[in-house]
Amino acid sequence: MQARQAITDADRDLLRSILKQDNERIQNEIADATAEIVFELAFEGGGIEVTQFTTAEGKVYFRNSGTSMRLDDNDDEEWVDWQSDPTTSFEGALRDLKMGRDILCISPIRLHRDYSELVRRHIEAALAEVTSDDRERMGTSLPHSVEGWFSRIRH
Repeated sequence: MQARQAITDADRDLLRSILKQDNERIQNEIADATAEIVFELAFEGGGIEVTQFTTAEGKVYFRNSGTSMRLDDNDDEEWVDWQSDPTTSFEGALRDLKMGRDILCISPIRLHRDYSELVRRHIEAALAEVTSDDRERMGTSLPHSVEGWFSRIRH
């Protein structure tokens, strides 16, 4: 049995360089792409959008973006816009949100029908992981079912 070798700093630097170049290439591709918001969530103090970009060549990318509110050093509200690096799948974009069970308390605003089954499975999995502590913490914001969560979508 061979011993596993650790990734060296040089290997990490090379991988970072490749990812940076690839992200720059994708950024250039989506600059002129058709953009459509396919999933939108709203919460007190901000919101999140997953945007689908379709290039003239038919390539599809997704990017998460949003606005979050935080308090500055003087306790004044400060609104911060952010966006993620693009990904090649809606599932990857959804996973990159890293919301865990907290997504259950967030209000969905918009969901493209092409992604409703994937989101349904995501919400089902989140509901299956809810603990009694979660129920206490989330209170009435926690839906009782997947249908309860989907009923929040504004049509």
